[in-house]
Amino acid sequence: MELNAYQAAGQETNLLAGRDQGERLVAAMLGLASEAGSLLDVQKKIITEQIDQETGDEVFRRELGDLLWYVAAVATAKGFDLEELARSNLERTRSLWEEVRTPPDLSLLRRFDDPYPMEERFPRRLVIDFTQFEEGQHLRANMQLVAADPNPFPSIRCSDKDRARYCRPSYQTTSDRPIRRRNESTSDPN
Repeated sequence: MELNAYQAAGQETNLLAGRDQGERLVAAMLGLASEAGSLLDVQKKIITEQIDQETGDEVFRRELGDLLWYVAAVATAKGFDLEELARSNLERTRSLWEEVRTPPDLSLLRRFDDPYPMEERFPRRLVIDFTQFEEGQHLRANMQLVAADPNPFPSIRCSDKDRARYCRPSYQTTSDRPIRRRNESTSDPN
């Protein structure tokens, strides 16, 4: 069935079809909100095992149909063509998805620190070592800079124990909630 045919047929069962646009719109929007709530209620009942999945799917199908009827009623009350709304929405969402699927070419971005000497530029590439350990009742995580390109501290010798902290800064975080245990890993965002 075509969406516009569905929209027209749905209005044959609209008890408020003869009323003014404002009343039709409010009634349709209230129905839309009510049906959305019904979908949530069905899912809650499935999760809490008040109804089984098969029964839940039957009710879900019926509630989605009611939701579609109210979407068509809102569109009609606003004077919108349901097929045009669907087409426009797909174009918009596809264009949004295309931006996500096509990563930007970062080489085209302006580098604000290019005029500065290398030792004053931000690193272009980082290698960070993440480790997790227990400390009392808490799980903690260390994040340690392993390498940076360009080196952010070229004038500091990393072998000097007093200055090593500047070559390999370390950050520690704490969490009171359980963290999934993982092995040591190194991340190289190449």
